[in-house]
Amino acid sequence: MLNRLIVFLLIVLLGLSSGVPGTDGAGPEPVTVLDAGIENKIPVGGIATIVLESNATTGFSWSLEPNEYIELVSDDYVAPDTALPGAPGAQVFVFRAVKEGSTEIVLRYRRSWEPGSASAQMISIRVVIG
Repeated sequence: MLNRLIVFLLIVLLGLSSGVPGTDGAGPEPVTVLDAGIENKIPVGGIATIVLESNATTGFSWSLEPNEYIELVSDDYVAPDTALPGAPGAQVFVFRAVKEGSTEIVLRYRRSWEPGSASAQMISIRVVIG
């Protein structure tokens, strides 16, 4: 079920990308879906998306580590399409590449009110911008 949600989100993001700030409105801007298993390539000024399973009812959420190569355009939580208590949703990050070079986008899954605690999960995504 979550796979269908992620595919739906990607379709919606592709359709709405022309509304991303900084676009000229001439049509949909290409969106690159970043994958943790490969070296991702996007152009400077390009838009990229990361979709991660998340469960806001636990108090956990994904947070982005500071990165000079990207600009966060949006960070949204999409609730699950079920009434089942505790069912996970998805956290959708949309970025704009702002500086040429190689970088690692690091996201940590943790509770915001426990800043000193270890992350429950961490993901690192390799990106080449240029």
